[in-house]
Amino acid sequence: MDVHKFEAFSMQDAILQVRKKLGNDAIIISTKEVEKKFDNSQTTKKVVEILASSPKLNGTKPNAYFHKTRPYENPQPYIFPSLQKDNGVTIVSGNTQEKTPENRRSHTLNHSLMPPIKTNPNIPKNRETEPLVDALVLELNKFRKELKALPSLRFSEQIDELKVLLFDLVRDKYKTEDKNIPPTLIDIYVKLKVANVNESLITHVIDHLHQQLPQKDQDPKEFYLSQAIGFLFQHMTISKPEQDFTQRICCFVGPAGVGKTSFIAKIAAQKHVLEKKTVCLLSFDNVRLTGSDQLRVYARVLNVPFYQIDDPATLPDAVSRIKEDLIFIDTAAFSPKFIAHNAFFQTLNQLPVPIAFHLVLSAAMKQRDLDEIIKTLNFLNIQSLVFTKLDESFSFGEILNCNIKNGIPLSHFSIGQHIPEDLEKASKERVIERIFHI
Repeated sequence: MDVHKFEAFSMQDAILQVRKKLGNDAIIISTKEVEKKFDNSQTTKKVVEILASSPKLNGTKPNAYFHKTRPYENPQPYIFPSLQKDNGVTIVSGNTQEKTPENRRSHTLNHSLMPPIKTNPNIPKNRETEPLVDALVLELNKFRKELKALPSLRFSEQIDELKVLLFDLVRDKYKTEDKNIPPTLIDIYVKLKVANVNESLITHVIDHLHQQLPQKDQDPKEFYLSQAIGFLFQHMTISKPEQDFTQRICCFVGPAGVGKTSFIAKIAAQKHVLEKKTVCLLSFDNVRLTGSDQLRVYARVLNVPFYQIDDPATLPDAVSRIKEDLIFIDTAAFSPKFIAHNAFFQTLNQLPVPIAFHLVLSAAMKQRDLDEIIKTLNFLNIQSLVFTKLDESFSFGEILNCNIKNGIPLSHFSIGQHIPEDLEKASKERVIERIFHI
């Protein structure tokens, strides 16, 4: 299985290259934007870079019956003016102008979508409809001039204004709902509420703040904000760097769609490339079709060994034959409603080999779902919590709730799809910063 690199000025063009060379069943490993120079010029342009691989493993070919190409699955690519090749990589040259709202509106006004309206002299005129058509032409031309004269819109500023208005509305709402909260604490209460912090935890914070009194020369709002941050800092737990995945066998569990396999690839790359440790990847994901293929591709890219195991009872024998420093185990997606998964993890937990279990969750999940999953897997003695998709979540209250309520330390945050760049060590400052917007 070979890993190929594709570059283009847009994601759509890069995907078309992947499909053309590797087919519709190609596996996308990573995507990112890079700066690139062309024609010996000093200026650089942003291009999209995709690493992809063919799913044909060990010389096997997909079943022809299930992989027939349909007409709508192979769209015709847009023909660009020219093609350039740089280091053996095809670069599609097209329109690289930044697509801003102003550019779109200017394009609409200056091209054939809204040309100045003129009547066709070759069409016979109808005396009854002629006045109506002339009036409509005048109105449309007048509207076009007014639209062209509009000032440029700055959407970011308008969004910031809407955020301020929304916060004021929420603050006024809670002022009327709970009159026991003093005005100096209402902003803290609203921020915790908007961040989806658990109600009982908010009550603890407010009760603690009631017992604190600022000095005369201190700003009450800044004083109470620092006290609230100190209270949360005291109750949060973060795993120490020297304890992060240092046990030889680490098993990662979690529900479907949280990015568990991608996180394993990120932490394996960090340990193997940066910390110079030998790593072996194992997969128990035999539930999904081609469930272990993605991890197999990551292992090939990292140049580390990979094994797929179907029966957990064979794990001790496999571990005895593996000589690498660290063994990272990927498991099938877990559902608290599926009893068979519990039996699988109980069998894995009772094996005569020491295994450290780490729970991978998504920051975009609902609090009730997070609580049920942690409660169901509590018998595994979870060592740490890993939260992914922080770039897709608007609040960190769920992370704070899971950490303080269950006492399980936070380990790492996954903040994107790039491997291994989009991985950061969990910190109290990161969580507090997103909750209070400081």
